Amino acid sequence: MIIGLTGEIGNGKSTVTDILKEYGYQAFICDDIANDIMMNNTKVYEDIIQLFGNEIIREDLALDKRKISDIVYKDEEMLIKLNKIIHPAVIDFIKNNLKPDNNYVIESAILFDTDLILLCDKIIYVYTNYEERLKRLSESRNLSEEKIKEILSNQMESEDFKEKSDYVIDNSFSPSDTKEQLKKILDQENNLCDWIR
Repeated sequence: MIIGLTGEIGNGKSTVTDILKEYGYQAFICDDIANDIMMNNTKVYEDIIQLFGNEIIREDLALDKRKISDIVYKDEEMLIKLNKIIHPAVIDFIKNNLKPDNNYVIESAILFDTDLILLCDKIIYVYTNYEERLKRLSESRNLSEEKIKEILSNQMESEDFKEKSDYVIDNSFSPSDTKEQLKKILDQENNLCDWIR
């Protein structure tokens, strides 16, 4: 089974991914894959420089992701162009590394905006209340409240995520509570598969 795991920044997707890994799922974390591709895929690297210009190149020749982030969060057209460069490469990487009969989780905040959705058997949306998200992001990413709100404003509304997903996990509470919710989902899916067989 391939689970698509989605949700806005700060909702704790990585927490749920880690639990799924405990259950034997192999994880594709799209942010990590994209970062790797931006540095190691020559065509993607060159296309991004052509899009943004040389000012996004650091002294060590790596791409300055903070500068890129500042640009795309203020310019939706540039974000769309960047995604058109990166998304196909991420999808190709995942497709090329899928193996039959294995269980996978694909973690992406923008799952519904890409063709990755077509690979997924079930979609789980990880939700956390707004105040908790602000707290987590300010602590873990050292971002100002203004920057966090700017980032959040570019993401899909919670109700849209919920409507499009098969399951919702509320990650506002303890890790054990989150694990229990996930276990119920997996048990339900396993029972359904047994019934179909």
